Amino acid sequence: AGSEEARPAGGGVPGPWPRPLSSACILLNRISSHWQLLPPAGETCPRRVLLVHCHPRASSFSAACADAVATSLVEAGHEVRWRTLYQYESETVPEGLRTGSPYVSLPSPQAPLSTSSTSGFSPMLTAEERGGYYSIAERGAEVLAPEVAEAVEDLRWAQDLILVYPTWWFNFPAALKGWVDRVFLPHVAFRLPGKHGVHGEVAATGLEPLLTNIERVGVVTTYGASRLVVTAAGDNGRRMISNGLRPLFASNCVVM
Repeated sequence: AGSEEARPAGGGVPGPWPRPLSSACILLNRISSHWQLLPPAGETCPRRVLLVHCHPRASSFSAACADAVATSLVEAGHEVRWRTLYQYESETVPEGLRTGSPYVSLPSPQAPLSTSSTSGFSPMLTAEERGGYYSIAERGAEVLAPEVAEAVEDLRWAQDLILVYPTWWFNFPAALKGWVDRVFLPHVAFRLPGKHGVHGEVAATGLEPLLTNIERVGVVTTYGASRLVVTAAGDNGRRMISNGLRPLFASNCVVM
């Protein structure tokens, strides 16, 4: 009752954190993810980390950040699944830069013609997906689009989720928002109260979280404005992760 053991993500000798201090830091992070004094992970290395990168250009600073994050995680001994929401042409990837594995998705017949030479995870929620939104995942992975089923399996596998993206117009890029729309489904990320009953804890949002395997969320993002301007504009990407996604994860999940 006096303390809990925690191990640094990179290994080494763990240091005890008094339980009241650990709980207080997690609570402060839940109130505002700006609070970053957090207890180390409670499990030993290696951890299962899902890294999702969103940027249309392989030559971007964002892509270099994703490469650096993935390299550091692997060197620390973690198991990493690195996904990109865009499929880069080989000739557009700078020499020496590594990119993650794209989710393969076929062009939607409803999509307008595009002049882009790249494809990737389609962010568009189809009419069929929206029509069966509340029950499609309950019927099994075989009824999901292949890229959605693959992304769902990734989320269920991960202990930690890291998002690397540029902040555009004070929020997620549309492709990343579309990934959330299509993948964070009922019976995957949450269960609605009602006829199915409640089988576990209910989050402050009123939803029963189902991705309780995810214990930490890391964000690496770039801004085109100062932190003060972004905060004054609402910092919607941070708010969506902290207030929208985190309640679907473990009750002690922190955002870093």
